Amino acid sequence: MGNVLYRALGQSLDLEVDLYSHYLNAGDRLVMCSDGLTRHLLPEDIARIVMETDSPDEASLALIELTNSRGAEDNVSVVVIMMALPSSDEAKP
Repeated sequence: MGNVLYRALGQSLDLEVDLYSHYLNAGDRLVMCSDGLTRHLLPEDIARIVMETDSPDEASLALIELTNSRGAEDNVSVVVIMMALPSSDEAKP
């Protein structure tokens, strides 16, 4: 039963969602992905790729490309969010 969807958008008008709250700081990076990615990449792989670039688009594409090169067996969805660092003008009092 590992591939059974229990909740999905569009299945019914009533939707049960899980909400999580966490504050992000300047410089933080957040990766949201489907299990198609985590079946083929270790957390260390994901962290290395996301930390090697300053572009969320490039990081997402690199994660998908590595997953595909490792024989992706499922759909792969990835969103990378990078919290901007304050500019030097913003840091002045």
